[in-house]
Amino acid sequence: MGGAVLLFSKGETSTNARVERSKIIAGLIHTYTGRFLGGVGDPDPALCLAVDVFGGIAHKPPGSFVKKLRNVADACDEIAARWRTVRPPSGYDGPEPD
Repeated sequence: MGGAVLLFSKGETSTNARVERSKIIAGLIHTYTGRFLGGVGDPDPALCLAVDVFGGIAHKPPGSFVKKLRNVADACDEIAARWRTVRPPSGYDGPEPD
């Protein structure tokens, strides 16, 4: 089992950064399929792809993704903690913040 995301960002100037970002996204796909689609089967890294449409390359997850996944989780935790302190701008007419 696997999954794919099509990436349409042509603004990335660094090829290395583009490849690294794509591999991380492929790793997140692999992690997601393992956690939430386990009833369908075991995730196969060869089928978890981040497709760089403009680069014309399908990237698979890196071999060792544990440290990268921890970095992504840490970044998400930090964003979530700071998000609670952000107040809507004046004139905001959307839903009430928590």
